[in-house]
Amino acid sequence: MSRIDDSDSYGPDDARVLRALFLDEVGNYLDRIHQAAEGFVHAALIPDFVPGEELDALFRALHTLKGAAGSVGHEAIAQATHDLEDICADIRHGRLAPTPGILERMDDEFSALRALVEGARSRPAPAASPVQAAAPSLLVDRRKENDRRIVGDRRGKDGAIQVESSHLDRMLEHVGDLVILRTRMERALDRLQAVRTQLEGLRGTLAPSPETTALSDGLAASVAELGENIRATQSETESLRATTEGLNNSVRHARLMRVDWIFHRLRGVVHEAELATGKKAQLITGGGNLELDRTLLEKLFPPLLHLVRNAMAHGVETPELRRQTGKPEMGRIEILARLDGDFVFLTFSDDGAGVDRERARRTLVDQGRLPPKATLDDERLVAALFEVGFSTQETPDALAGRGMGLDVVRTTVRSLGGEVTCETARGRGTRFDISFPLTTAITEALLFKVGGQVYALPQTHVTGTTPGSAESAVGFETPKVDLRALFGTASHIDSATVAARWGNRTFSLICDRIIGPRTIVIRPAGAIIGRIPYFAGTTVSGSGKAQLVLNTRTLCEMARATKKSGPV
Repeated sequence: MSRIDDSDSYGPDDARVLRALFLDEVGNYLDRIHQAAEGFVHAALIPDFVPGEELDALFRALHTLKGAAGSVGHEAIAQATHDLEDICADIRHGRLAPTPGILERMDDEFSALRALVEGARSRPAPAASPVQAAAPSLLVDRRKENDRRIVGDRRGKDGAIQVESSHLDRMLEHVGDLVILRTRMERALDRLQAVRTQLEGLRGTLAPSPETTALSDGLAASVAELGENIRATQSETESLRATTEGLNNSVRHARLMRVDWIFHRLRGVVHEAELATGKKAQLITGGGNLELDRTLLEKLFPPLLHLVRNAMAHGVETPELRRQTGKPEMGRIEILARLDGDFVFLTFSDDGAGVDRERARRTLVDQGRLPPKATLDDERLVAALFEVGFSTQETPDALAGRGMGLDVVRTTVRSLGGEVTCETARGRGTRFDISFPLTTAITEALLFKVGGQVYALPQTHVTGTTPGSAESAVGFETPKVDLRALFGTASHIDSATVAARWGNRTFSLICDRIIGPRTIVIRPAGAIIGRIPYFAGTTVSGSGKAQLVLNTRTLCEMARATKKSGPV
């Protein structure tokens, strides 16, 4: 476990590194804002428009950029984003209507925000000190496509070469194409082997005679030659398998970064929040040696950013108040990361004031989300914390008060296929538990049939298989989903059961027949299939047919929700 305990450990060199990293990534934030703004404008032009998910998506994108800019001291960018949030808040609460004039005003604000970003980017960066130069893992060299510099310009003293993550993404896609090609070759070899077997059978049916002897000998020679070619091609296919697996592992390893990369960035978030609030906090981290895919870490930063800002704004008390309540003047924020099987678990906690239940209840009543005389139990309180627009802070400021931070947390974690829970105790603090699976585009999967269609389930989620139904299988007494009933296919007397797990929860799936393990390449589900919650993506078989990859989390939740009422 590592400890970052005070603002003295955060110096000018750290600030320069993190500001440079922010400017390196700010284009991604602007792209997300632009995409969300386009969706909002398109929806706002529809008659009888009611603010909903389109506005929430724009709010989330703005709130994340504001938090990221504020965490590294880019106050002008943070303020411009805050002003855009004001317009969105007025539209949400009905104080403004999204008329063409208001939309044009928003567009002007977006243009001003982009100008601020470009201005910050165009200013020359300060000279790197030895401390800054010693942290190459924090900076990714994002040169323009037309910047044809030699490799030596990008090689560090330790032999490391800075490569754009998009290049690694494309390499991984090409490896996936090789896996699909290999699968097709293996299927073609199976068909050739079947032809060879048929030819041998045909030769055996020829009646011995002078006329058929030459034909039989010719068939025998052809069958032997075909067999040799099949064996040689099988050997080459195995070599291709080993090469693609090695290349896949190498590319995936090149994409790995330590979780410490995020923890280091959060030091700046805590430091800037201390300056903004006058509070003091120490950041304690554990599991920083855990290595995860860079893209995954980039997605994790916004929710952790908002959790830190939320803890500093609502949780950690001022030094004076902490002294009065017998606590150390400096608050404690702890983030622990660990890997359990194929799941990542993050625990975020603070030792602050916790959530004021009565204040939260009054806020919900004032917003019309709770009847005036209703009580607020733990379940409803936690649910309220993640609701869009809910905040116990009456006036929004640069740090909090929009009611969007925890919505960003929940939305991001769910997009990773995970879940987030919360516990809070008045006077003792708040804890968030986040879990999500490690997913890769190229993975081992179990294939099985339901109603003639082949489906895939990632092998990391499979704990066992057995012929027959779950009722007759020893050790499979878990909540279950009958996929035949779910997909509307006829149930056969013969069936098979797949035992699966999601995190620490187990369940079973009933199908028609187990096919077996295969290496698959998972592709995005697409606009239509992606709307069906049972599916997480698609893959392509060796024959070129599309196969659906099941969403383990959705099926687990369905199985456990229907445990008492019987199988689905």
